Amino acid sequence: MAGAGTLDCPNCGAKIQDDASAAATCAFCGTSVAFPKRQKHVLEQERATLNEQVLAWEAKVLKARLYGSPILLRAGGCGCATYVFALIFGWGFYEGFRHVESLDAMQQQTVAGSAAVIALIVMLLYARRWKNRRAAHVAQTQQERDAALAPVRKRLAEIDMLLAE
Repeated sequence: MAGAGTLDCPNCGAKIQDDASAAATCAFCGTSVAFPKRQKHVLEQERATLNEQVLAWEAKVLKARLYGSPILLRAGGCGCATYVFALIFGWGFYEGFRHVESLDAMQQQTVAGSAAVIALIVMLLYARRWKNRRAAHVAQTQQERDAALAPVRKRLAEIDMLLAE
């Protein structure tokens, strides 16, 4: 047997590098050579480290899903936020126009109602824009996660195969 990271080919005696896989093929004679089992705890430590990377990326995706969401949209959805916004905005207009003597009560309520409808439309447009931006941000984060975790998941599968032997 050669050094710690190499193995001698049983057929021709050439040195074969340990590439952390279960077996390798000799470059000179084509013989398949199985490496001795690695120490189990070393593989389990490596698997734990790789699983931490996977969890970190999953946390980034979850954070992207909550990215920039206004508190009322998170708490009760778009309808709740819109209702509260329109109520406050419309009430403010109503109170403002209540003190104008040139408008009677019906006109004041009409102006306040119109202001509430305008506020509702603005809030709905904002919520739609925010939802589209969030969806794009989540998709981008998921693509980054998939690209970063492809080699990690491949290595995890190799480790699981080695530990199953």
